[in-house]
Amino acid sequence: MSGPCEMLAWDTAFFGFPIAPVRGSLLTPERCEQIDQQCRTANVRCLYFSATPEDATTLALAHEHGFRMVDVKMTLQRPVDESSLSSLIFGRTGPANEEDLPALEHIAATSHRSTRFFYDGGFAVERCEELYRTWIRNCVRQTNGVLVVESDGEIAGYSACSAPREEIGIISLIAVGDAFRGQRIGVELVNASLAWCAKRTARIVSVTTQGWNVAGQRVYQQCGFRTSLVQLYYHKWFD
Repeated sequence: MSGPCEMLAWDTAFFGFPIAPVRGSLLTPERCEQIDQQCRTANVRCLYFSATPEDATTLALAHEHGFRMVDVKMTLQRPVDESSLSSLIFGRTGPANEEDLPALEHIAATSHRSTRFFYDGGFAVERCEELYRTWIRNCVRQTNGVLVVESDGEIAGYSACSAPREEIGIISLIAVGDAFRGQRIGVELVNASLAWCAKRTARIVSVTTQGWNVAGQRVYQQCGFRTSLVQLYYHKWFD
């Protein structure tokens, strides 16, 4: 699919209707017309757009052309140094395995409610829950980068990490079970993730969260992360 948009094969197959993102982060009146024409020709139902927040023209055009903001994406980073160690304050902090999947999938389905897929309202809640079940299941089976914290013999939370690319390690998912919130398990997971990335030669670790996820941002900041990038995410529906 050439032009200002491109089809997303995985998202389209998972949600069951054509989905595409806009290439680039800026809009002009001409680009908006090209985007609409291409999406209608390709029968795109949902369009993703990540905007540059400091460009006022782009934000005004997004509003005028039917885009709805669904996420303020905060990217936080911190360098890896000798302090990047897990405190190991609970019974087990270590890699997840196949036997952990039922507990992990349950946490995944009940967490991540502040993400853009739940926030949008246009995606079925059941599919959003299954999205994160699938995500954590694939991470366990394909990357071996899922860490879990156990408390009193139960899995209390998880983090999913990926090995460094250009010396940057990524924390892609992190969640704590409802019954274990307020016990500093999030801090333990972030510290364990830092140690996991440090062992794989990462020099920087990066994580993203929602602008309205203040609790999550506080955990990352407590662990030495600082905001490095802010993006505004929009969805546009063609119904």
